Amino acid sequence: MTLRYVTSGIGAGRERQVDGVTGAPTTDNLPTYLFRQAQKSLTFTATAADPARGVTSVKLQGTLNVICMQRRSDVLLREGFSTQTFTFSNQNSATTTASSRTTSLSINFKSYAEETRCPTDYLPYRQDFSLVAESTDGNGGVLKTPLKRYVFVQSFKVATFNILNGVDVAGVGSADRLAQHMNDRNDIDVVMLQESRENTVWGITASPYIKELSRQVRFSGNDDLTVMSKFPISENVPVQFSQPLEGYNHRWHYVVLDLGGFPVKVANLHLIAGSVAENRGIPEVPYRRQEVDEVMAHMRNPGMPAIIGGDMNADVFRTDMDPLFTYVRYEFEFFYYTPPYKHFCLPPSTGCHVTPETPPRYNLDQLWVWVSTPGFGFVDSYTAYDRLPHLTPYLSDHRMQVTRLYINE
Repeated sequence: MTLRYVTSGIGAGRERQVDGVTGAPTTDNLPTYLFRQAQKSLTFTATAADPARGVTSVKLQGTLNVICMQRRSDVLLREGFSTQTFTFSNQNSATTTASSRTTSLSINFKSYAEETRCPTDYLPYRQDFSLVAESTDGNGGVLKTPLKRYVFVQSFKVATFNILNGVDVAGVGSADRLAQHMNDRNDIDVVMLQESRENTVWGITASPYIKELSRQVRFSGNDDLTVMSKFPISENVPVQFSQPLEGYNHRWHYVVLDLGGFPVKVANLHLIAGSVAENRGIPEVPYRRQEVDEVMAHMRNPGMPAIIGGDMNADVFRTDMDPLFTYVRYEFEFFYYTPPYKHFCLPPSTGCHVTPETPPRYNLDQLWVWVSTPGFGFVDSYTAYDRLPHLTPYLSDHRMQVTRLYINE
């Protein structure tokens, strides 16, 4: 007997075909992610065939978990989750055998804006559909397909984090703790890392805590910058800065995420630090301004929706003259005055109000998001502290910055 189901609705070149196998796995740690409005309605069609013994039954059985998330209320505690479960099944069976039988099952997801099933004070996050096909032949033999998950992503988390080359502030290796902080405690989907040597990153990907976040890894090629993603990456483009730095391969890189046919650029930066400029006799602010200008030559509108993040080595605001956090620094005006980019902690985002201190919201580590249609909308943002006070040393002298987004098509 053979058993197979095929999908319809994911898109040209993206459809899935899943075959029945003996001892089929019942878990799936590498789901198929769905993102776009065009992928909201999926149909699964299963066919079983056995010319010799015949087929008495073929069925599709699935479970839809609607997962909602609260906004974070404490930077040290993860968000609350709510899950509602719905079962789906369709079967073609008879007391007599047939050489083949076919059945279909359709699932309709909802977009972020349309979600109505979340409890009060909860927001859309994921719709996770698990599916198995099963067939029975004329002798009572059963064949199943592996369990597969189809996850409709209503909102997703992007982060930037300078990981201090994989040692904490006490000088102790931190690969497992970094993995746990990024994936288990903060559910990050895409992260831009700085001070991330390649051997450090491979150590993180070997951690049991990192799971799907190690699915896609791309380097800038200068043993500094890395992007890790649960979602497919179709391109990785390292770009040299025009102004060299002695003793350092001075570059940035961007990747192109494939969010179900919705292409997105993610730029990962590590701009010049004040100490580096001083040691080399370089005027810090004009140099950094030139770095940002060169990045924007690739990231300006018109172009594909984008996210720019990294260790900028300067506050967003002119804090020396502006204690009220009102005026954007000279270096970052190219971001600020280039629609449709918005800083993740500034209006019209929801801000980082859960972060207890104002300076970390606008500190060295920044995320600038393409807020437009097509583009993204903000859900929430926060500074991810990685320890309780007076306990284990901080993972880095930086704090991971996180924002949750949804796609505007």
